Amino acid sequence: MPTALRQTDLDQVFEAATEAYRQGHFETAQQLCRQVLKRHAQHAECLHLMGLITFQTHQLSVAARFVEQAIANGGETANYLNTLGVILKSAKRYEDAAACLKRAIDLCPQRPESYNHLGLVFLKTESLPQARSCFKKAIDLDDTFIEAHYNLGIVFKKSGCLNQAVACFEKAVELRPNHARAYNNAGGVHLIQGNVDEAMACFRKAIRYQPDFASARMNLAMVLLLTGKMGEGWTQYEWRLKVDGAQKVYPFHFSAMRWDGMGFKDKTLLVHDEQGFGDTIQFVRYLPMVKALGGKVLFETRAPLIPLLKNAAGIDSIVERSTAGRAEKDFDFYVPLLSLPFVFNTTSRSIPQKMPYLFADSARIERWRHRIQGHGFRVGISWAGSSTHHRDAERSLPPSVLKRLLSIKGIDFYGLQKQMQLDRDHLIIESAAVDCLDDDLMNFADTAAAIGYMDLVISVDTAVAHLAGAMGKRVWCMLPYSPDWRWGLKAFHSPWYPSMRLFRQPEPGDWASVLAHVCDEISMLLADASAGMSNC
Repeated sequence: MPTALRQTDLDQVFEAATEAYRQGHFETAQQLCRQVLKRHAQHAECLHLMGLITFQTHQLSVAARFVEQAIANGGETANYLNTLGVILKSAKRYEDAAACLKRAIDLCPQRPESYNHLGLVFLKTESLPQARSCFKKAIDLDDTFIEAHYNLGIVFKKSGCLNQAVACFEKAVELRPNHARAYNNAGGVHLIQGNVDEAMACFRKAIRYQPDFASARMNLAMVLLLTGKMGEGWTQYEWRLKVDGAQKVYPFHFSAMRWDGMGFKDKTLLVHDEQGFGDTIQFVRYLPMVKALGGKVLFETRAPLIPLLKNAAGIDSIVERSTAGRAEKDFDFYVPLLSLPFVFNTTSRSIPQKMPYLFADSARIERWRHRIQGHGFRVGISWAGSSTHHRDAERSLPPSVLKRLLSIKGIDFYGLQKQMQLDRDHLIIESAAVDCLDDDLMNFADTAAAIGYMDLVISVDTAVAHLAGAMGKRVWCMLPYSPDWRWGLKAFHSPWYPSMRLFRQPEPGDWASVLAHVCDEISMLLADASAGMSNC
């Protein structure tokens, strides 16, 4: 009888631990579980519950060990294996996670959750066909499985099957009308498709249901800025600093006060760059406006930009930022570079347009005079941006599309592309029509010197296009159907760069039409130049 009573007590404590876990009282649940395990160290269900608790408190290795002990003492069950698979997925042990989840499916093939979690593993490893198959199987087993519909939408979005992606997100919000993430992703797809009004409506719904949803607010900012609604756009754009992953863009914190646009006479202000090189080049135009309000301006940026920017207007001192940490300098205030349009209440009419605002230095210009040997019409080309950019597949073009352009006679082409990739760029590398400068472009100051010798720069949406525009050089920027916010929707000239023309895809992915337009225009340009020389 005493043994039975002790077992009853044990069961009651475990039930209390389970209830505490369900209510989110993880510390209480953990204390109760320890009482059980102190008296029954091989209690498989309690070990499993400890795995769940420590998983919720982000102790992934501890959680995995608890569930492994549960399996060792209670045998392989679909439930235990499913939990272990989820933990291993979170720990980025994707191969082990997939093995656990597949075993869970073998033991219980009618469990949709295991298919959904296995699909998420495949999604993490970019195995999109396998992920799609798993999510579809989960939906076949349970058509009301909200997250499976949502996750299938993510797969379709990544695969470029945009209509199917929207349908999945719409199904998710049909099943859960306040599904903010589904609205946010549906908005992202609509934006790629050029459905701006639908995108804006989706982002606003996501924010309505989750007001602190930083990603949705940043996406809304993109649409607002894209459509010229800069007032609300810059306000919402401040949410970029709170988006998941923002710390990877700029991982440092400050004890100083953030600058709000007030005068700072006899004080020091640190302006730090963020995001891509092109963003920095575009927005350093604001630094003279900053300098006009006060004392000393420190500008923190990355090494490849320092030789270009060291003599830029509005900068008293330039300091290098590296992955090892931000430069240790004394300052009274700080502000992120891309917050300056917000600080100065920029509208489409008040964009700083003093051109040029960046220059190649004379020593490099002289050095590059010996490198640029062509005597014809000089055209610098750049066909790809950073491969790590989340929209690289949209904004970079396959070099094969350049074939017609490179066949035009009377042009000396120069490759301004850095980080050449043999598998992607072999047609350019092997082309006698292009003098690739990549080995000589040590930093952006070299790129500026090379651009200085060009009659025209033709580029996709990259830092090269921004640099040519900032130098006041004639530049043609080739844009995807759904462009970045800064280029607007329909205009063929940029309010940010008066010397820039915009060439837009008429349909998603249609680079051929863009290049055909570029070729026609450059042929006319050459004809006009030839006629001008004939009339001299």
